[in-house]
Amino acid sequence: MRFSKTKPLSKQLNLSYPLRTYLDDGSHEFNSTGIEEKVDTLARLVNDGIDLYQILKHYKHSYRLPGYRHIKDNAAHTLKGYISYLVTKRNYDWQTISALDGASDQEITKLLTELLKEFIPKNYNATSFVLSYIDYKYHGKELAYKRISKVLDMDFDTEDREVNYLMKTHSDEYGEDDSLEKLYKERDESLQWDYMYLFGFLSNIVLPDLGENEVRSLDDEEIKNYSKGISYFINKHYSKDKMDRINFDSEFRKSRALKLAIDLVEVLYFDKPMFDYNVFHIKNEFMRVGFLEELFDNDQAALLVHDNFRDIEDNAEAKADMIFRNNKLRFVKLWDHLNDSLRQKDTLIIASYRGYADVKIGLMPKGSRIVYDPENPIYKILQLTKPKEFFKTKHIILDRLTRSRPMLNKVDVKKDYIISKYVGKEVLITYDNLSSYSIKLMCMEWLRTEFAPKRYRLQYLTKVSRKEITNVDIYGLTEKNGIVAAQVIFKNDHQIHQKELKKFQDNSFLLKLIFSEVEIDSPLPVYKTRAIFDQLYNSRHKFFIANLVGD
Repeated sequence: MRFSKTKPLSKQLNLSYPLRTYLDDGSHEFNSTGIEEKVDTLARLVNDGIDLYQILKHYKHSYRLPGYRHIKDNAAHTLKGYISYLVTKRNYDWQTISALDGASDQEITKLLTELLKEFIPKNYNATSFVLSYIDYKYHGKELAYKRISKVLDMDFDTEDREVNYLMKTHSDEYGEDDSLEKLYKERDESLQWDYMYLFGFLSNIVLPDLGENEVRSLDDEEIKNYSKGISYFINKHYSKDKMDRINFDSEFRKSRALKLAIDLVEVLYFDKPMFDYNVFHIKNEFMRVGFLEELFDNDQAALLVHDNFRDIEDNAEAKADMIFRNNKLRFVKLWDHLNDSLRQKDTLIIASYRGYADVKIGLMPKGSRIVYDPENPIYKILQLTKPKEFFKTKHIILDRLTRSRPMLNKVDVKKDYIISKYVGKEVLITYDNLSSYSIKLMCMEWLRTEFAPKRYRLQYLTKVSRKEITNVDIYGLTEKNGIVAAQVIFKNDHQIHQKELKKFQDNSFLLKLIFSEVEIDSPLPVYKTRAIFDQLYNSRHKFFIANLVGD
């Protein structure tokens, strides 16, 4: 953030008090407010992505004249006091202050920033936000809610969050009253998982129920009238097997309502994914006669786990073969992750089968167990529930994911895409939901837009490669017939790309550039693919990006 030299910094930062209130404990302004408000304010600045070191530099520069040196020098000491408070709950713990002797301004602000980053989620999270709101709304205790609301810049009593969501996701309808009203009433299939219905559900039903410790009756017919998103949350927290206890046990009822409210708030206000699964891919490539058919027909996946490979540490032959050893150790680590995941949360399994064009995605609920194959105990069997089949060649991202060589993989990069496919939710317009080829198309089209530097701007396209690793991915001509060549580098193939990158840099093309997901050390111009996505998404080219997402 760049600060104006003409406007007071306190106004630029939206502070309640002059900046000296927060940075000079020797001033009378410092006593204008308590330590909690000061820490809250600094936490808000950090939460907003503002660099405390830049604030300190600007502040000290404003007191650079000789007569103000004592003010300038006291700023670092004041910040040390905040560090002491966050670590010990005492403003000036001498051991903490002494440990910071000789620390530079940059070191002090960096440490304070990290402590505030830890402080924010501990004290200003969805749970504290909901509980403080209930105290404020239903019990007249407003202090905690006002503090949290100010730091997070969120308020349940306004529609700001919902308006921002609608402007971002339904920009065409927003601003047109009839269109927006129609959008709410339509409930077509593409809107069944839309967050806009969840905002009303939270404010009109969930929070009032929690405040009054009531749960209105929710029969099957009533749930059918809700969107799929609302029904999902109801079934998750008010499942049929719990309803009798919910109706007659007030404490249990309150705990379920609280969990539902927190879950919704985390999704709507704290950007938590609605479906928070871990996702693993299991590649079934077994030669045992009839085994693959049995697994596929029974909605199962299998892993070959001989003694969990724990004996590798004592296996001299394995130690001698580092490739074998590293592969096995990688598997052991993933095997542990899979077992931990099943203990902690619902897990999605993508199961691909040698010789089959279909891929299955199935759920293993929290607490599921991996069992031995009774015929051959070295095989571990995973039973998928509610599986869905996908013809993988019709789903580019899924096809790419299932081509991995290891038999067990944890899926992180395209997780939201997989989850959306499984639950039948429209795939979100995010960078991670683009296929590799879609990213190349995005970069190619960017070269045609006003965002590309004029000397690289394409008039004619002659090539876009579908292959992952090539010498040239995009090839075309400028308006003045200059030859433009570009290479697109993906995170997973960074090491492999080094050879191709060297060839590309040595090539004789006049105009060369690189698009990359990772930091690249190159004499050529390098453009970040994620930044290009953001640029196009936030412009008139948004609908082009929307059409690239998914398959």
